[in-house]
Amino acid sequence: MISHFVGGGFGGKLWLRADALLAALGARATGRAVKVALHRPLIANNTVHRPATIQRIRLGTDAEGRISAIAHEATCGNLPGGEVETSVDQTRLLYAGANRLTSTRLVRLDLPEGNAMRAPGEASGMMALESAMDEMAEKLGIDPIELRVRNDTWTHPEEPDKAFSQRQLIDCLRRGAEQFGWNRRSATPAQKREGEWLIGMGVAAAFRNNLTMNSAARVTLDDTGTIIVETDMTDIGTGSYTIIAQTAAEVMGVALDRVAVRLGDSDFPVSAGSGGQWAATRRPPVCMRPA
Repeated sequence: MISHFVGGGFGGKLWLRADALLAALGARATGRAVKVALHRPLIANNTVHRPATIQRIRLGTDAEGRISAIAHEATCGNLPGGEVETSVDQTRLLYAGANRLTSTRLVRLDLPEGNAMRAPGEASGMMALESAMDEMAEKLGIDPIELRVRNDTWTHPEEPDKAFSQRQLIDCLRRGAEQFGWNRRSATPAQKREGEWLIGMGVAAAFRNNLTMNSAARVTLDDTGTIIVETDMTDIGTGSYTIIAQTAAEVMGVALDRVAVRLGDSDFPVSAGSGGQWAATRRPPVCMRPA
């Protein structure tokens, strides 16, 4: 299999579905390249889609806005044997709080499969959680950024004996506030208008649960002094060619133009694939260590 570059290959492309199988069978039968195109309604029906969720979030804080209790419950549907949506995962790690409850209920539905499609499953949960944080900030009369800063944590909220090796949420919030002129915003909604549009400014934290997979690559040095990196991973538009080249150049101590990256050939060493953030993570992932 050779696929040197696949632009826009996001979503449910990690598993074999009927569309890919039909394309392969058609190509074998005709001896030519075959492309399967699905009308938009058929994409969710014939491949996968993100399941809808019903979410309930409860927050309890003291007068200073420090969370003492946090609960996030979600219900989703999937076909028999399907998995639950990961909409509560980020709530387990993003904010401090001694008393915690996260749960997901699965309803079996005779509908097309719910699975990875476009944004990570945490996305719908992040929107619900961050909306709840904004509502709590309003009730307490605390700046929404300050509320998030006060509830940052350097240890795993569920396992306090484990600490993050790095965590830059506060730095991101502070820098964003400075760059976007947060101090000039009106805390009261619907105060600024441009023509028929109401213009406001809000804030939301973001979290992507860390995913790690084994991945292999072959690194060689040719007679011109060029470092060649080969792995069967494809570039789906996330910049894998560039990121792998940058990593190799930094580790080997050479200029970027002395590195050649070859991807997308199944004769190369087997990689983790292009799902999650495996193909586009240059910095070491945040990991846990004893406090």
